[in-house]
Amino acid sequence: MNTIQVYGPGCAKCASLAEVTKQAVQELQWDVPVKKVTDPMLFASAGVLVTPALVMNGKVLLSGKVPSVEAVKGLLQEADGACQQGGCCGSREEKAESSGGCACSGGCDRKEPAESAGGCGCGEGGCCGGGKPGCGGWKKAVVWIAAVLVLLAVVKLVNRSGKESAGADTVAVPVMQEGVEAVYYQYGARCPTCVKMEGWIKEALEGSFADALKDGRLVFRSIPADAETVRHYGMTTKSLIVSNRKQGKEADWKNLERIWDLNGDEAAFKEYVVQEVRKQVDGVK
Repeated sequence: MNTIQVYGPGCAKCASLAEVTKQAVQELQWDVPVKKVTDPMLFASAGVLVTPALVMNGKVLLSGKVPSVEAVKGLLQEADGACQQGGCCGSREEKAESSGGCACSGGCDRKEPAESAGGCGCGEGGCCGGGKPGCGGWKKAVVWIAAVLVLLAVVKLVNRSGKESAGADTVAVPVMQEGVEAVYYQYGARCPTCVKMEGWIKEALEGSFADALKDGRLVFRSIPADAETVRHYGMTTKSLIVSNRKQGKEADWKNLERIWDLNGDEAAFKEYVVQEVRKQVDGVK
């Protein structure tokens, strides 16, 4: 049985890819659900570096774009063909007794050993049976190693955040009394797209609001989002929040969610950020 997943933080682009994929699956007349994966911690272990991404049977078919339905159908058919011809069960014609053949994304679904050493292309034992590890063993090892590395990175990040928080308790952070705050909140794993967007935001603001940044009418920060911030703004991923502060309190705010839709077009991305921030800055005397 095939497995089809769409990885993404829940942005509009991610939703579009999911819908296109569902339509492609329907036209192919496959009885396969399209699952959405939105947990950033699962992206790295799946090999997803840029979102949205389409993954079938553990293989990343595309990332960072939303192609046409026909294009997605072609990718799915190609991946399915590769699974049938060279998947974990090879070209074996016999059907598995328990599940009907190869699941490919997670090895064979067969619970009994293959009838012969070469039955599933794995050698003795192999992915289709017990006994000695076959060709699937090294793949499992790589997955476990990747998972451990991700876990270590998370622990390191938590420890560093804890130290930074402890330091913040002893150092007074000035609260903006009047003006506009543009804050890029880091939430979840740091991917290349996230880092790229942060750089574009900084460049756009420094290029269009040099005076406002200098006289304090505008402040830009890039900081990790804590649990309270996530709840307050209803965040599901990294977000650029533009807030208008009056008398030391947040008067209103806006989440510039379209940065995820425009992350493939630098000019449009920066224009959008500048336009939205200007609406707030022009209102500050």
